[in-house]
Amino acid sequence: MRQQGGGRQDSTTVKGKFYRAWMDAKAAITGADEKAILGSNIYGEEWAIKAYEDALSDNTLRGAVRQAVERQYQHSKQTYNRLKSMDGKQE
Repeated sequence: MRQQGGGRQDSTTVKGKFYRAWMDAKAAITGADEKAILGSNIYGEEWAIKAYEDALSDNTLRGAVRQAVERQYQHSKQTYNRLKSMDGKQE
């Protein structure tokens, strides 16, 4: 990415900070109920998948940067599928 003029992001987004705070509050309220936490993680992966799809629909991503985003997108989809599988076992 550095070769393409970019760099890694060291800070989290405001949305990310709010999401983590929400997860902490939800865990405190629900008593760290596994189903509730699992549901929140599924929601987070759905949000990430949408963000990756938006990024990949931008045709300005090219080369190594695009490949890195595609790998992360695939990893996020795999994580989502595992979480959904776990959620089905919780019912």
